[in-house]
Amino acid sequence: SVIGNKDLVPVENLNFDLKWELFPGQGELFSLGVFYKSLKNPIARVESSNNVITFFNVGSSAQVAGAEVEMKKNLLTTQTANGENILSVGANVSYLYSTQKLQNEKAIFTNYNGQTKLQGASPLLVNADASYLINGNGWKWTSTVVLNYFSDRVFAIGTNGFQNVIETGIPTMDFISSVTMKKNWALNLKARNLLNPNIRLERESDSGDNIVLQSIKRGIDVSVGVSYTF
Repeated sequence: SVIGNKDLVPVENLNFDLKWELFPGQGELFSLGVFYKSLKNPIARVESSNNVITFFNVGSSAQVAGAEVEMKKNLLTTQTANGENILSVGANVSYLYSTQKLQNEKAIFTNYNGQTKLQGASPLLVNADASYLINGNGWKWTSTVVLNYFSDRVFAIGTNGFQNVIETGIPTMDFISSVTMKKNWALNLKARNLLNPNIRLERESDSGDNIVLQSIKRGIDVSVGVSYTF
């Protein structure tokens, strides 16, 4: 079960970002970026007792730093009488380091006066996609495959002798296809969560063997839609 906390204090967030970008061609991009965030009074999901979740200002400060690489590239361009057909790919990879102090005495943290990673922050994020655009005579067909991955992250900070709850990293893949006809009609096909991975919550253990608290599958979601624009 989940309960709120009326005594929460808003977080103050100071950000620094630096990015370099290159545009090799139309619709193409290569960029490198670094960032740093300083948080005052960070809020985190906390397991206040066994199977009861709430939220606390966990301490006075938290720091986040990382780097990001992004790329968009047209792999194949074919010129036809109706226009260009384009095969393009994109990718974004981020590495993130985070730490926060555990100082709220009301929470009775298991690692009291210690520190832990920022709740909800994955050290590694990967996003990738591939799209193919076909131009026809009065119609346009775009199909895209999207792949996402996040590494293990803290789901809830442990208290009262319980260790942190970890959400294990999973990959997800979606497929989206859309055909527009005569500028008014559109036919859409969406297939989401095609890999259907196990979504797992595990409790860290001193022995090194995590305890599985929850393991579920969301299932695959497929939908077809027709729309008309006035």
